[in-house]
Formats: sequence, C-alpha cells, structure tokens
Amino acid sequence: MKIFLLANSTVGLQIVEHLVANGEEIVGLCVHEDKYQKEREKIIKEIEAVQKKLSNEDFLARAPKEVIEKDRMRVEEFLQKKSKLEEGLARIKGR
Repeated sequence: MKIFLLANSTVGLQIVEHLVANGEEIVGLCVHEDKYQKEREKIIKEIEAVQKKLSNEDFLARAPKEVIEKDRMRVEEFLQKKSKLEEGLARIKGR
C-alpha cells in the first residue's frame, strides 16, 4: 500500500512516500532533484550579488556599519542554506 503526503521542509515541500511491507512501515523521500538544483542556483546568485557589493570599496566607505553587517549576515545565511541544499542533493543522488 502506498500513501503520498505533503510535508513542509526548510527548502519547500517534499513528497513523503509511506510504504507498508510485511506489516512494517518503510518511509522514503521522493524529492525532485531539479527543484533543489534551481533553489541552489538561485542562492548562489544571491551570494555572488551580495559579495560583489561587499567587495566594492566605495560601498564599504559610504554605507552605515549596520548595513554592511546585515549584508555579511545575509551571506552567511545563504551559505548555510546552500550547504543544506547540497546535503539534500547528495542524499537524493545516493539513493
């Protein structure tokens, strides 16, 4: 018997497939690899844009320190999201 459910995750919706075999429930994730790839590419573009801004000496000289720090934090957040997506992609490819 197969039951398909939608579950929230940090990167959007995942389809969770529950299989019942010999009275025991086996849970497997059926995730679309292309969705993870597209999200990863989007995040990479965001990282590049903010890093470009932070490498601009003129911007650094004129911007308030709070703005610069906020952008640095954004880069860190994007790097963490990218890492999680890459972990998810590795799990998908390892199936």
